Amino acid sequence: MFKQLRLMLVMHILLITTFLLQHFFDSHNNVMTFKSYVSPQQKISQTLINHFYSTDENITNEAKESIIEITLKNLSQHQWLAYREYVDLKLYTANVLPENNLELIVSLNLSKDQAALAIYRLIGDEYIYTSKIENIAPVEKIDFIPIPGLEYDFIVSHQLIDERLGGFFIERFIKIYMYSDSHFKSIWQETKFSEEIYRLRLLNPSAPEDRWMKVTVNNLIRFESNPTLHIILETNQKKFSAFHETFPSANSFKLEDSFRGIETFYWHPTYQHFVIGEGLVRATGNTVAILSDTADSKESFSGYSLKNYRIITPDGKIEYIPKDRIINSNH
Repeated sequence: MFKQLRLMLVMHILLITTFLLQHFFDSHNNVMTFKSYVSPQQKISQTLINHFYSTDENITNEAKESIIEITLKNLSQHQWLAYREYVDLKLYTANVLPENNLELIVSLNLSKDQAALAIYRLIGDEYIYTSKIENIAPVEKIDFIPIPGLEYDFIVSHQLIDERLGGFFIERFIKIYMYSDSHFKSIWQETKFSEEIYRLRLLNPSAPEDRWMKVTVNNLIRFESNPTLHIILETNQKKFSAFHETFPSANSFKLEDSFRGIETFYWHPTYQHFVIGEGLVRATGNTVAILSDTADSKESFSGYSLKNYRIITPDGKIEYIPKDRIINSNH
C-alpha cells in the first residue's frame, strides 16, 4: 500500500513538473531567456558593463565590441557582425519589464536607416537576453516614464530618419513602447522636427514643372502628470514655395502658409494607448478611442485631403474611419 502511494505521489509530481515546463516553454520570452541562460556566449556580465564605463579607452573599446557582438548574435543579426566596428552602441538601465527590477537596454544603430533594441534581465551578476524591439529608425536617445498604475516604465525613444542623401526628407520623432502581452508594442508616435522638399507636380500633376514645395514641422512635446499622465503637443507647421529648374537654394523659398495648434493626448489604461478622446461608431454604437485626427497631420497640411480619425477598438484593433461616422464624446 505504501509503495502504491509513493508511486502515485511520484507520478503526480512528474505531471505537475511537465505542466509547468510546458507552460514555461510556451512563452517566447521564457524560451529566449532559457537559451541565453544556458549559453554563456549570449550573456553580458556585470564585469563587462564595468569595463564599458572604464576610464581606459582600450578596455572600453574591447567591452563595446564584445557587447555589440553578443547582442547581434542574440538578435540573430549575424549579417552585421562584419561591420560591428561601425555600429553605434548606447546602454541604459531602467525598469521596462513587469518584474520590478532594473533591466539593461542595449541600443544598436546598425546603419543610417536601421536600429534595434535588446532588453536584458539581471539574474545574479549577469544580464540575460529577454526581449527586443527591431526594425526601427536610428535612435538618438532614450527616456523612461513610469506607466500609470503599473510598476514599470515606458520606453520613450527619440529616433531619426535622414534621407537627405539622394532625397530631400529628414524627420526627428518620438516613439513610445510598452511591454504588454509578452512583447513590446508601439503605443504613440509624433514628429519633433521634419523638413520635406519636393516638386509640386508630385502632388498636383497640373502644377508647373519648376515649382517646388517645402514643408517644415517644429513641434513642442511635453509630458505632464497632473492630474493623470498626458502629452501636450504644440504644433507649428509651415509651407514654402519656390520656382527653380533644379533643386532650389534655401533662400529661394517664400512662406506660403502656416498653422499652429495644440492637442492633448491622455493615457487610457483600458486601450493601453495615449488618446485624444472617445466616441461612438454611428452604425453600431460601439465605443472606440480616438488616437489622432488626420486633418491635423502634416500630410493634410501639405495638401492631401484627409478627414479621418485613427481609432482603436476595445479589443485593440486600429483602423482609420471617416470622421462623420464617429460621434465624438469630447465635442
